[in-house]
Amino acid sequence: MKRILFSLGFALLVFQSMAQLKFTYVNPVTNEITIRNYGSTTINISTYRFCALFEYTSLSQPQVSIVAGDLNLSPDESVTVAWNSSSGFNTTSSDLGLFLPTGAFTVPSNMVDFFQYGDSGQGRENVAASAGLWTAGTFLTGSGPWYYTGDGSLSGATQWSDTLLVDVTFYVDLNNEIVSPNGVHVVGSFQGWIEDGSPMTAVDADGVYEYTASVEANNTLSYVFLNGNTYAGQETVPAACGVDNGFGGYNRSLAVVDVDLSADTVCFGTCTACEIIVEPTIVDVTFYVDLNNETVSPNGVHVVGSFQGWIEDGSPMTDVDADGVYEYTASVEANTTLSYVFLNGNTYAGQETVPAACGVDNGFGGYNRSLAVVEVDLSADTVCFGTCTACEIIVEPTMVDVTFYVDLNNETVSPNGVHVVGSFQGWIEDGSPMTDVDADGVYEYTASVEANTTLSYVFLNGNTYAGQETVPAACGVDNGFGGYNRSLAVVDVDLSADTVCFGTCTACEIIVEPTTVDVTFYVDLNNETVSPNGVHVVGSFQGWIEDGSPMTDVDADGVYEYTASVEANTTLSYVFLNGNTYAGQETVPAACGVDNGFGAYNRSLAVVDVDLSADTVCFGTCTACEIIVEPTIVDVTFYVDLNNETVSPNGVHVVGSFRDGLKMAHR
Repeated sequence: MKRILFSLGFALLVFQSMAQLKFTYVNPVTNEITIRNYGSTTINISTYRFCALFEYTSLSQPQVSIVAGDLNLSPDESVTVAWNSSSGFNTTSSDLGLFLPTGAFTVPSNMVDFFQYGDSGQGRENVAASAGLWTAGTFLTGSGPWYYTGDGSLSGATQWSDTLLVDVTFYVDLNNEIVSPNGVHVVGSFQGWIEDGSPMTAVDADGVYEYTASVEANNTLSYVFLNGNTYAGQETVPAACGVDNGFGGYNRSLAVVDVDLSADTVCFGTCTACEIIVEPTIVDVTFYVDLNNETVSPNGVHVVGSFQGWIEDGSPMTDVDADGVYEYTASVEANTTLSYVFLNGNTYAGQETVPAACGVDNGFGGYNRSLAVVEVDLSADTVCFGTCTACEIIVEPTMVDVTFYVDLNNETVSPNGVHVVGSFQGWIEDGSPMTDVDADGVYEYTASVEANTTLSYVFLNGNTYAGQETVPAACGVDNGFGGYNRSLAVVDVDLSADTVCFGTCTACEIIVEPTTVDVTFYVDLNNETVSPNGVHVVGSFQGWIEDGSPMTDVDADGVYEYTASVEANTTLSYVFLNGNTYAGQETVPAACGVDNGFGAYNRSLAVVDVDLSADTVCFGTCTACEIIVEPTIVDVTFYVDLNNETVSPNGVHVVGSFRDGLKMAHR
């Protein structure tokens, strides 16, 4: 909300107002009045009334015209009207009251808001004082316009001023700077250029500092940011976005109108926002060099290159398994190309001579090795010192048996079988067929391979690479083609690899089929007229299909039954239908039902891991039907002697609890 400076010649009291409606702008020169709804409900004020120096009008009268908005005010909505008053609302001194549509103007509870200017004791000042909307004897000076500075909860002259202020928020990004321990400040024309007067804060710790100032509307501000709390840390504003400061430099400039304003975020000392600096992706690259054909220097073996500043002894290599192959792992930026060479020793005196066939010109009449690094960890090929390839091994290798296992229980096995391909067999697609020895879905293959090597391999579902598994990065090694191979370190003993699920890092999960049991439902319809469409049970176990589960009266005793095969250890919801649609659905009593979410109840049955017969219930009840016993009928003959009577021409009758009006026969 706008905040406004005010200057009154005397202290005025502030009153609490319970009204939803308040004046927020009064300009007797232009006859304009703004009313705002601070409440939470919409109010139509078309029949509300103005009073000024005992001149009255309704807001719907021709003397009142709408300048902006409408008279049906939603919450936080305002309307500006012009009242062409004949004498009351004048440019010198008057009061201005807003009243309810009906009721006496002398009754304080009928007054909604009040304003007084030019002098005290105007019009309805005493009513406003009684209503708690104004302090008697207080008034606004000058000819306006005046602005309401409150939040809707307060009334009185202290809540008004003739100067309009707006909030301006400044933002500066110091992510590219080392922030001073004395903080960040903004200085400018709006705060007297005081160095430490306006400290900025990084509200959400994102390196962007902000400060909000209340400034006079409709003017232009000059300002700069300080990294610190003195002008020693002042930014240098570029001429392209600055205004001459009169001292050989530039200030920033901002035009302020009559609404709150957030300035654009700028990078400290620039005209625009800071460029986002993206941290490079870092990957591990492992270099290998074979020195089996060399006499290794007592100073060790080193790799030097662009990734480590070409420092001779900066990257010592180690022979982890004492096989004559030295290695070193460096963390380098992805998507770059490295240049490097190996040193036999720790100076360039022991530098290898890289052949032109596998080198790049080093600018000194020789060649360096080169390696393209992508966004995954990388192991460079092992090369023989000073050559393009691995060293030739003269010693006959030790051979061991390695058995590979892959589980295809979760796959449809190709009619062309399952194969393993890898470095140990030349990557020949159909060269190593696997067999499922015990028909358990796990395929195996045993290969005779060289000991003390690391194998790369993958499994094929079929006999071509079209059926190649996708090895996860978590258990794979880069295959150089954007994917991964499996890897297995082979020592000098026979080895059985762990069984893995095709295309995963681990064994297949065992899928346990759920236990199913038979559940028989019974319902007694002896008290119902059975639908010609039969009797059905519907429920969660059969998808609530109306005619999906027809029940039968096996022994024609009026009790219908249906047996379903369901998953054990579950709870079923169900109802019976007299017919094959929900039109014949029974009404299950709440006492034995569970809420079905539609204002009624279903039956419920807990199923364990054995076959189950539900209790027989009467249709639409919680219990079995009551048995209706037909009474036994016998003949009873009544006799009466009327020899002493004159028999009525209408005959003789007997009446009683057994039946009324039976005529008796003469025996």
